[in-house]
Amino acid sequence: MRSVTKVIYKPDSQSTEEYTVIVDPSEKWKAGDTTIPLTEVVDSMSSAVEINVPVARELCLPLENAKKCGRCGRTSTESLKVCSGCAQIAYCGPDCQKRDWKTHKRSCGETDRIELGSFYPLIAFIMELQRNDPFKPSHRALGHQIVNSPNPWDEESVVRLPDGSASRLIILGDEMLFPTMGPAPQDWWPTALSDQVRQKLRRRFQSENFLLPSIISVLFALMAEMYTTTSTVNPSDGAKRRARLSYYGSPIADFGIAKGQANVKHQDHFTYLFLNHGMAFEKGQDPNDHYWIYFTTVGGQDVVLDCGLFVFNHPIFVVPFPHYAKYIPSSWPGITTLGVPAYFPPREAIKRGVLPRVHDERQRFSVLRDEGLKEAIRFSHDGFRPTDEEAITNFMERVAGHACEEIEEAIAIKWCEEACEVVGKNLQNREYLNYPKTDEVGHAVSEDPGDREQSALVPANELDEGWMKCLKKWNGKHRRGDINEQQLREALQAYKAKDQRRKRQ
Repeated sequence: MRSVTKVIYKPDSQSTEEYTVIVDPSEKWKAGDTTIPLTEVVDSMSSAVEINVPVARELCLPLENAKKCGRCGRTSTESLKVCSGCAQIAYCGPDCQKRDWKTHKRSCGETDRIELGSFYPLIAFIMELQRNDPFKPSHRALGHQIVNSPNPWDEESVVRLPDGSASRLIILGDEMLFPTMGPAPQDWWPTALSDQVRQKLRRRFQSENFLLPSIISVLFALMAEMYTTTSTVNPSDGAKRRARLSYYGSPIADFGIAKGQANVKHQDHFTYLFLNHGMAFEKGQDPNDHYWIYFTTVGGQDVVLDCGLFVFNHPIFVVPFPHYAKYIPSSWPGITTLGVPAYFPPREAIKRGVLPRVHDERQRFSVLRDEGLKEAIRFSHDGFRPTDEEAITNFMERVAGHACEEIEEAIAIKWCEEACEVVGKNLQNREYLNYPKTDEVGHAVSEDPGDREQSALVPANELDEGWMKCLKKWNGKHRRGDINEQQLREALQAYKAKDQRRKRQ
């Protein structure tokens, strides 16, 4: 005869208390949508055993809009008053709210409303850490010496390519070992205007690629860790608090990914020419295929957060220290710079309509209300199941509009797990109570010398046949070992100077 089975499990992701349940092995255990026959788990036992049974957590969607009364059902074209306690229900007036209280108080509870303007530096901080993740493939340009002089004031490196597009050309020569940490070495780019300029270009290269997996991971973490928190008014259940984002008091009703174009000048994005790899042009991150984060309030206002513009020389940074740096996994590298890229337009500038047109949105994809991701968060606190990973990668491919590479999928899963850990610990410890208020969040501007003077569009230089012949000639000598990297650089500079004199005549 089989003995009883001792099952120890955690009732939710926020609790560390363990419960012991005694069950008969002939019974079935319900875990999420999966019914587990315990006779299969415990085929033959002589004593009690411990079985870890994952417990599903449920997504608690916020109020989508405040235009329908939760008591009488009356609708309005304008937003109704939201419950001040939970912000989960709206009423057309005090009478309906009073009549509904007997029913509503059982689910109302306490809600920590976290201001988005205070919370977004944590998102930016996580995304910056991900850019420096050693698991992420290093940018190819960081493994080759820069032959030309793509300094901020250098107009000669802004070229029109054979396909008619224009960008800043980075000519890359010999391979070299590039340090994963510390400043960019001088021999990587000898003609840089300064160490500051050299280091900024290095950071811009590190910011290229893997933007979509990064955004998905931080939004997945918000969904999984914040929007599964619940509140209770039953003392026997222990104290629980619901945590939700808001924007100047208006609850966030949705968040997700916006896709479209980043409006940047052609001198602010890159094309690479690898001299030792067939002299083929390789385009950098495409500003016409850009992604950023949107938040929508219950009142219908959209708020933008873009942490991926620095690669296009957008200089706005947020200073996330010291409160946002807690609970970072030990496997993540540290950040030695003070600020991290983040474009979060000030509310007053939005109201006055004085902001430049930074984006042209074509599509948006809700993360919070996506059914596939909703299923993926249920057991994410115990690790991802294959179906969870599939839901995440399917969502990523739907947003991208094409199949993603295996490395992108692997990075997305890894970053989702790590971002959940960071966001989860911040919420469990209510660290957000220590964050600076919205108007106290620090900001910085990262500008190169000449950036302000070069705010206008720089004319693109045609890649004429003579320049290409010169490049091929001297690159051939360099590859044969007849000249070194410095002599190749001097030969190209001499041709450029000669060509400029010819054009002035």
